Amino acid sequence: DAISMPSVSIAFSVEEDDEPFSYTMTLTDYTMETVSWGKFPVITPDPAAPVSRFAPLADWMITQSYQKMSVGSVAAETVFDDDTQSLNYGPITGGPVVNGRLAEFSYGPFTANQTIDTPAGPQNMTMSYGDITGRGIDLLPMVQLLTGNGGLTAAAPIMAEATLASLKLESPELTVSMGPTQIKDFTIDPTRGAPLMRQLDQFVAMGLKGEEPDPGTVMKLILDMYGAYGFGLYSFSDIAFTAPGSSGKLGSFAVEGIDANGMKRFAITDGTVTTPDGSGALAPLK
Repeated sequence: DAISMPSVSIAFSVEEDDEPFSYTMTLTDYTMETVSWGKFPVITPDPAAPVSRFAPLADWMITQSYQKMSVGSVAAETVFDDDTQSLNYGPITGGPVVNGRLAEFSYGPFTANQTIDTPAGPQNMTMSYGDITGRGIDLLPMVQLLTGNGGLTAAAPIMAEATLASLKLESPELTVSMGPTQIKDFTIDPTRGAPLMRQLDQFVAMGLKGEEPDPGTVMKLILDMYGAYGFGLYSFSDIAFTAPGSSGKLGSFAVEGIDANGMKRFAITDGTVTTPDGSGALAPLK
């Protein structure tokens, strides 16, 4: 009833003369304790349902349970043509999970580096993320949105709370930093429109035939998906940027009560900017 892998490595590449591509990933010290899940579903071919035939796999996700999951570290690198991107993060912990409901999780700091070939020569950009923590993850609303199975009759929480401790972007021409970012009471209404996987069937089937979908049908799908999501709070604070000759900051930004019916509150505080042409300040907005 436990899974343990000291190290896992994945690598693949596409060799083409004009735009070669490669990806490598290494994961260390992966463990999952007291694991159980339902019988893996059989996916049968169905040309009329190229997407929804995978619905049993989505439903199977909420049969998974475990007491604890942990990863020591993750390192990945993507190379596309002359651009290279690397990502390193860890450790990761999560659990317990009961029928697709995760009590809490945490990710250690992320560091992403990207090298881009420009006319002026290679340019390097680094993004650093602080710890990410969260609690109260429930896959059922998302699964029902995809497949129609689940029994929910209204919007339901998919995540109670998540926090990103900090973020910083650094490049030769720009530096941006940000303090804590927080999301609370993230919800999904799975009753908005028909199950998503069934709706996508028609678009994929038409694409395979070289046909284009009706714009009105596409717009209805977009609006249904837009109205399905909501959250009680999205906020971030202590934003600052510097560029050659310019700088600025924003004290905080917050929106509350977003759903298909609109937004309850919006607020911005303490915004200033300085450029070679002058400076300005943003009065608090609510």
